[in-house]
Amino acid sequence: YQKGVRGEKHSQRRSRETQTELEWLGQLDYQLKDTVKNSDIEEVAAELRQAGLLKDKNRLHTKRTLQPSMPHETTSPSGFKILWGRNNRQNDDISTKVLKSGDFWFHVQGAPGAHVVMKIGSTNTVLNDEDLHYAASIAAGYSKSRDDHKVEVMVADAKSVHKPKGCRPGLVNVLKYRTLTVEPFRPD
Repeated sequence: YQKGVRGEKHSQRRSRETQTELEWLGQLDYQLKDTVKNSDIEEVAAELRQAGLLKDKNRLHTKRTLQPSMPHETTSPSGFKILWGRNNRQNDDISTKVLKSGDFWFHVQGAPGAHVVMKIGSTNTVLNDEDLHYAASIAAGYSKSRDDHKVEVMVADAKSVHKPKGCRPGLVNVLKYRTLTVEPFRPD
């Protein structure tokens, strides 16, 4: 009986781990299909090499350091800074280093896409719906759902977004969020 209970727990844990890996691979697939620059492709390749899924062509060459690309940036209609990542490393940096108390985090619900942060700077700043919808539209525009007419986007405050220990870059847990339905938009 105990062996069966342990086996069931192990199977459930492995199922969760496999689901997380599939989400990560889905995110990489989306990034490769959506990329336009060689540097973006190289960042995805570096992430795959780091995970042990892609081998170096030349093992003898010295390890070169990839210059990290910067997240994209724009401003909301009211002047708040909005940042978003186009790959897992940028998403990870935005969600773990850039996101601070009082800021808002956006991500399309149920599909791979960019992590978007709207920098507020103060927890008592009043936001209007136009700013929230603008940032949510950017999250929808830089997602796999960008061709849909309406997209549901998660909106969470910084306190609700956490990166689990040992998780791949770009994966986070969102404890509490609300959803906005928006049309996808990509700023120029």
